[in-house]
Amino acid sequence: MDWWIALPVAVAFMYIFTVAWLLPRFFLQNRYKIKVVRDRGIRKYKSPDDKRAIVYEPDLQTRKYIKQYVLTDDGREKVLKCKISEDISYLEYDIALFDGRHKVYKVLNVCDMIEEQGYTQPVALPAETSYVTIILSRVNNDQLHRPLRARISFVKALSFVLLSLLMSVVTAFAFKIGFANSFGGVFRQSFLGNYSGHVVTLVMSLVLCLVAVVAVSCILLVRNFRISKKVRRR
Repeated sequence: MDWWIALPVAVAFMYIFTVAWLLPRFFLQNRYKIKVVRDRGIRKYKSPDDKRAIVYEPDLQTRKYIKQYVLTDDGREKVLKCKISEDISYLEYDIALFDGRHKVYKVLNVCDMIEEQGYTQPVALPAETSYVTIILSRVNNDQLHRPLRARISFVKALSFVLLSLLMSVVTAFAFKIGFANSFGGVFRQSFLGNYSGHVVTLVMSLVLCLVAVVAVSCILLVRNFRISKKVRRR
C-alpha cells in the first residue's frame, strides 16, 4: 500500500469531521437571549381524562395580557393553552421550548385570531418539552417586541471561518504532498518546491474553505428553520 496516498485520504476525513461537525458544534450553536425564566408553576392537577397538567403564571409584564397558561401532558405530547384578557382579539407570541437540560431546542411563533373570548387555541408541543416560556410580540394592533430570533456571535463566527481556512490549507497541502510523493517520480522535489505551485495550492485552499463555509451555512439555515416554526391559528 502507498502510504503517501493514505495521507490525503486520512486528512480529508479529518477535514470533513472537523469542519462539518466539530467546529460548528463549538462555534455555530444558535443561542436565544433568554437569560431568566420568570414564569412560575402555581398548581398541579389531573384532568377528567387523566391527563397531568400544570398551571403557570408568566412574568409581570406578560401577565397584563396572558393571565395564566396550562401545560397538559398525556404522555405522547404536551398541549399549551393560555387564559388571556377578554379584550384581546389577536395575539402573536413566541413559545420557547426547553428540554431536560434547561436549553431551548425549538421556538414556536404563534399567530392566533382569538375565537373563544378569554382563551387562546391549544398548541401541541413535543413530548420532550420540560417547560416553556412565552414572549409576546403583538397584542391586537400593538407591537410589543420583535419575534424571538437565534443569534450567533460575530467572534465565534469569525473563529469558525479562520479555523476552517486553516484546516483547508492543511488539507490542500496534504493532498499536494501525498500526490507528489506518489506520482511525482523524479520531479517530486521540484513540484514540492515550486513557488507558483504553492500559490495554486493556497488558492485551492481558499476555494475549499469557501465551499465548506457556504455548505455549513446552508445546513444551519435549514436547521434554524426547523428550530423556529410558525403556527397560525384562525
